[in-house]
Amino acid sequence: MGHSKIVTSAVGSGRFKPELSREDVYAEYACILKSKKGTQLVDYLCETLLPLLPDGSAKLPLYYTVRYGIQFMWDAEQHGLEYAAKKLAKKVVKEQVIPLITSMIWDHIEDELVENGVSTALVKPAEEALNKTLVAIFEKGVEAL
Repeated sequence: MGHSKIVTSAVGSGRFKPELSREDVYAEYACILKSKKGTQLVDYLCETLLPLLPDGSAKLPLYYTVRYGIQFMWDAEQHGLEYAAKKLAKKVVKEQVIPLITSMIWDHIEDELVENGVSTALVKPAEEALNKTLVAIFEKGVEAL
């Protein structure tokens, strides 16, 4: 059974369908593991396991745990702990830390601009330019790690 057929069966209606046998799932896992594609394995696990859970607030944290946890384990197994840690750190910095830092810097600058009577019409273009510049600088720094 091909990957897309299993995923369609598992995800299609949001429920795991009975015609998908345990052996089919195990065969697909084995095929993905042999191909050594960690992202494909993580995606497959998320697509087949998450529909089994009831909808609710636990699904999203579980998704991120599975997504990043399994990817980290896979990278550590395939490339070593140092590689996996750097890859995860870069991802977290790019997705979480950089936007937070740029937002905090802009909030401080905006307060000073408003206090000095700068027109709000000039503030928005300045914010966009500053954010693009800071993101570019920080991302180059992250890539240097």
